[in-house]
Amino acid sequence: MSSTTWAQEEIFKKFADHEGVTTIYISKKMLNMITDYSKSLGFFGNGNIYINNIDINNLIEKINGMQSLSCTNKNVIDEIRKTTADYFKKDDKYELLMSIKENNEQISVYMKEEKKENLYIFLSDKPDEFTFVLFKGEVTREELQNSLEHWSISHKNPPTEISHIEQRSQ
Repeated sequence: MSSTTWAQEEIFKKFADHEGVTTIYISKKMLNMITDYSKSLGFFGNGNIYINNIDINNLIEKINGMQSLSCTNKNVIDEIRKTTADYFKKDDKYELLMSIKENNEQISVYMKEEKKENLYIFLSDKPDEFTFVLFKGEVTREELQNSLEHWSISHKNPPTEISHIEQRSQ
């Protein structure tokens, strides 16, 4: 395990047992099962899969795993914010790909390119909730950008669940 992966794992381990914190880990095998289930829905397998409100149908086979940490405990949110900020100060190899501020929510997407797989971090920071989503895989910057652009253009009201399967008919 690389030191980068270890540092990210520590963020999840540090806060997993706090009140108001929910953590999720989804392995590549489970992601493949979700894909298979999605393809079994509807006509010609047109089910759509979303992670953190982003349509990832074209990416899911390239994702090697993902983790999510969501917190609604305001006391713990402040500690998570500090830990996350400290993490990015220590590891300057992450590139900010996107930042959106709307009302009281700040959304940021970071990428770190590595030899075998890229690491992506999605942060959603609201006064009463903080969400940290990490995924790694062979997803290129361009593939992620296409998904983000598709989401921002065509999904005015995307699903809000971490992993949501929606059936659409043609």
